[in-house]
Amino acid sequence: KDRLVVVRPTRINELMNCGELNLDDGWVMVEHPLRRSYLFYLMDRTRPPELSVWRGQYELCVEPSWGFNVVLPEEAIGFSVAFAAGETGGVSAEGAWIACRSEAVNGIQHCAVIARLRGDGPARASMALGSQSQDTALRTVFIPGVGSVSYAVATFDGVLPGDDLRVSVAGIAGR
Repeated sequence: KDRLVVVRPTRINELMNCGELNLDDGWVMVEHPLRRSYLFYLMDRTRPPELSVWRGQYELCVEPSWGFNVVLPEEAIGFSVAFAAGETGGVSAEGAWIACRSEAVNGIQHCAVIARLRGDGPARASMALGSQSQDTALRTVFIPGVGSVSYAVATFDGVLPGDDLRVSVAGIAGR
């Protein structure tokens, strides 16, 4: 509903079953505790899975699990997960987003944001790379089995290796 739930295994080889959590908005953000990396899982809001979270010494695993259901031909696509990896992300009770960027080629770098937000109104993404910044409207795409996903893309010219990527989406600041 209107709150975030943080699940954080603290011991190596600890497994947490999160069957009592209901993913009303159909997303899970995973932040690796030892490096600056994020995974953003997107699932169907109408039939979200149950989750298990496992932590190894160098990895974190989120495992979605759907109960056994009779699946009719027109429902066969209902068990899907989309995920994106990125270097920064943001979460709030209003939604979540993740941002990533391509390798810089001849000083040109493409950055992308993928988001799932609660509001239906127009939302914007602000992306800054080094001293440059761009503000762009989020677009929406429907992914069968996952639902509606918002995204934005920005292209920067004249970037330097190591320029920091700073992003804010729909008022949700980056971590």
